[in-house]
Amino acid sequence: MIRTAIRLAAIAFTALLATATAPAQRAELPARIALKNLPGATDIVLTARRGNTLHARLNDATGGSITYEIADVRRLAFVLPADAIQRAEAAAASGNTAEAARQLRGVITPTLPYLDLPTDGVVPYAFTYAGWLRRDNAWTAALSVYRAMTNHAEQAIREQALGWLAYGFARNQQPNEARTALDGLVIDDPRHDGFMPAALATVIVASADTNDTRTIDLAARATALARIDHELYPESLYRTAVAYHRLAATAAFDETHPPVVLRKAGEEPPPTPPLNAMELTAAASNLYQRVSTLFPSSPFATEAAREISRLPVLTNTPVHAVTTPAPGAPR
Repeated sequence: MIRTAIRLAAIAFTALLATATAPAQRAELPARIALKNLPGATDIVLTARRGNTLHARLNDATGGSITYEIADVRRLAFVLPADAIQRAEAAAASGNTAEAARQLRGVITPTLPYLDLPTDGVVPYAFTYAGWLRRDNAWTAALSVYRAMTNHAEQAIREQALGWLAYGFARNQQPNEARTALDGLVIDDPRHDGFMPAALATVIVASADTNDTRTIDLAARATALARIDHELYPESLYRTAVAYHRLAATAAFDETHPPVVLRKAGEEPPPTPPLNAMELTAAASNLYQRVSTLFPSSPFATEAAREISRLPVLTNTPVHAVTTPAPGAPR
């Protein structure tokens, strides 16, 4: 009996400590709801969602309970706590994304069951929160946020969420799930917020399949069309370099140039010969150096610097090309 009491006291103390150190989870969500068949909007406090029914209470003196069918909802605007958002943004500005995500967790997590509805005031913060989780490699939590928005009422938000969901699966070494998320997703406009994550997800999946030629083609397209200030741009360069690096390991060391072929007017030019190992190694080295030089604060800059040291030094002889390890590289 005494041991049971001690155990219960310890559990209670642990729960109290967790409550004191983590942002509170809000069970109720202040919001304004607009219905399709009524003008204006009503201030409510959402208390639960069960299937296709929203449970709420009126945010007035009566506090009466009320239910809504989601098919009747025209718009749902959340009223998020400004103080928690300000603390999160301040933590992110200081470089502490883990603390930023911790502050925003209690703001965003309760809204996830509602993110398939036409909402206002929460989606940008949900993407921001998921981004902070990604930066700290909290992939499972980030994926749950993206997944909640894949059925959003607005197509652009659905596509953006699917692009990031596919990217998250790919980075989390779940290529089959990434393929499923990408199935049927077509985003050709590089200005679309889902373009780069979806494009890079296809790159990572191709790389996982060891299809280096396709990886290079996909990564080159993504890199050519994306903004250089996009957070995924350094990774796109890095993964292109890795694909060149892997191809160089199996390519021939033939440095001879193809003979000049005289063609008649109107004839098709001969096919371009494949790159040899020296050319592929040079391409990989150039891209690794660009990542390290242009994006020194990116985590992929460290990876690129390490891979450069592993590139072979190609020395030509009249008979054949000899490969020697770079100084300091593992043999």
